[in-house]
Amino acid sequence: MKIPLALLIAFTASRLSAGWGPFTETPRIGPAAFNQTEASIASNGFDYLAAWTTDLPNGSSVSAVRVNSDGTMATTLPVPLDPNARGVNISAARDGYFASWISDSGLNAAIMDSYGRIEQRTTIAQPGVTATMTAWNGAVHLVLAQSEGPFTASLFDDNGDVIQSAIPVGDTHGDANARLALTVDGAGFLVLSTKEDAVGHDELYARRISSSGVSSDWFLVRSMVTHVLGLAATSDGTRDIIVWGDGFGVWTTSIDIASNATAPSRQLTSDSARATDVLIASGRTWIAYQNFPSGGGAYIINVDAQGAVSAPAPLSGPSTLATNGMTILCASVAQGPMDLDVEGAFLTATDVGAPFVISMSETAQNHGTLSSDGKTTIAVWDEAIGASHQIFAARFDASSLDPTGIQISSSGDNIDPDVAYNGMASLIVWTRGGEVLGRRLASDGTLLDTNDIRIGDGTAFGAPRVVWDGSGWFVVWVRAVQESPCAAFGTATRVYAAHVSPGGVVLEAGGVQLDPAPLMDQLDVDLDWNGSEYVVAWMNQCAQWHGPTSTAIEMAAVSRDLSSVRSGIVATSGSNPRIAAGADRSLVAWTTIGQTEFRLVDNSLPEATRRRRAFVGQPGSFRSIPGSLIAVDAQDIFTQMTIPNAAPYQGLYDTTLAPDETSATPRMLFVLEPNETLMGRLILQNGWRWMTESMLNSVFDPAAGAPRLWIREF
Repeated sequence: MKIPLALLIAFTASRLSAGWGPFTETPRIGPAAFNQTEASIASNGFDYLAAWTTDLPNGSSVSAVRVNSDGTMATTLPVPLDPNARGVNISAARDGYFASWISDSGLNAAIMDSYGRIEQRTTIAQPGVTATMTAWNGAVHLVLAQSEGPFTASLFDDNGDVIQSAIPVGDTHGDANARLALTVDGAGFLVLSTKEDAVGHDELYARRISSSGVSSDWFLVRSMVTHVLGLAATSDGTRDIIVWGDGFGVWTTSIDIASNATAPSRQLTSDSARATDVLIASGRTWIAYQNFPSGGGAYIINVDAQGAVSAPAPLSGPSTLATNGMTILCASVAQGPMDLDVEGAFLTATDVGAPFVISMSETAQNHGTLSSDGKTTIAVWDEAIGASHQIFAARFDASSLDPTGIQISSSGDNIDPDVAYNGMASLIVWTRGGEVLGRRLASDGTLLDTNDIRIGDGTAFGAPRVVWDGSGWFVVWVRAVQESPCAAFGTATRVYAAHVSPGGVVLEAGGVQLDPAPLMDQLDVDLDWNGSEYVVAWMNQCAQWHGPTSTAIEMAAVSRDLSSVRSGIVATSGSNPRIAAGADRSLVAWTTIGQTEFRLVDNSLPEATRRRRAFVGQPGSFRSIPGSLIAVDAQDIFTQMTIPNAAPYQGLYDTTLAPDETSATPRMLFVLEPNETLMGRLILQNGWRWMTESMLNSVFDPAAGAPRLWIREF
């Protein structure tokens, strides 16, 4: 079911309309989600602009934020520059800043205001670019497009228009370790590049490029006896200052702009190092470097006018430098509470100021799901708070009743929640350190339990699931055990279950094993209630030492008192099963090689058939899926979903059995789009269908800078 972008709206305090709405109207802000890398920083003479690449699970994005001269951020959240990009580099411009980066479309360049907002963007098709560097000489911008082969430059005017593109500069000849640097001086632009010689040592070469794109010949700067690990350059107007790091430490030399004469080199430190940036400010030359390997730490040193070298001062991580003429700011990639963040710190001649986080984002939300009594919905999820995750819940009717969410857990690292709501209270279950825990939430938003309810011991393996059966809650989870039925390596696992009373009492302490004689290890459990029995599905797996890993999807119908467990194999391969239970039939769906497959199951199996009875589907049932094309074989088994003229679905996260609007015949209702990530179960709410999902086919919301969960109403 395709929802047009015109229907995209945010929650208001009054009503949720058809479309998407966020789990929390008022998000929490914290250090950026995921790892931030490739920090770049520049100043326009007043404030600073920092930019970086965010490494995502599938790709990367680039963002920027203005840092005021007092170290505060001009905006709460960074400005997303490109949701599918990497390798951002920035420099000052006439009225703000100039940035370059790489995307699938090629080389990108943009004029930005002082807040990092793009005023004009240009994209040049240029495959093979691995990094960019940019510099401004007051009249034109030069962007160096680095690659592991031929590398080029492009010139842009102050409006961001292309003057000349693909100017040949050099060739690294496939050397992935070649180092490049770029600076601007009184003669134009200086490009430096290392080149490996015949005996495996590096030679450092330089060439000049004028404002009109004319290049000089390459000239040799220095022959090395080792490999250059990091290279940087700047200029004082008459000399180009070159800094590099190698296995013997940090070194520097200078090049006369008029004659290209190179001064003798000077060793500044003795430990193997990678130079990351160099800056001339306040009468000193400031050099940022990182000892090599990276575990050696990052440092800043400065050299005064008399040549005296300061003691190394530690930085949070590998850094770049900028000055507004009054202060010097370094931007470091540093380990934050959970991920790598971009931190800033102001420098003095003798000290590094207290670091502050530059890369902020909305806190990351994951593993959301819903439960409803038809009038009120309870949403639950885990959210990264500081160095751990906490469980949150929010109530919705026609609007958001808890705009910031209700914090359910209070300590430790808590993930993978599920919820079952009975109209008066919810049981929310999750895992922490392998324990299965729970708390009850009243319909008015009050937590009914002061302490966590301990449902399972510290051997839980994956997410628990919970349903309400009319008289109490039923919880299933996967538990690690010692023995394995199929000589598997790693941890052997079984499906366990327990009842929890309306008063919050666990009736089977520690849980009971559902299948007493499993053929394989069991993973990825899911659960539903069909009105008389619990319907459970899981993935069987046998990972053998001397054989291929095999999987199967198994399904079980379990009586309320657990005295009857009727199970059977419904697929001989697959993973991530999901259950939708109806009074007469149930549907189990799973993922196989990126496709969704499903099987329809008749609930009326003979009671005497307790185990290993293959379920038999009903041919001809549920052939219609809105917006999709279904291929059904003669046995109604192993069907696959695809959309005509579109990519296949990337797996099923949930579905339901719903009555057809025009007849009494049940039908299947799938709500998926190609490449979407849908989470949790589909529910009915005030006549609408709701499902939890991430926004716009991605777990990452560029505007928020983090994974954010949304409810779709359709």
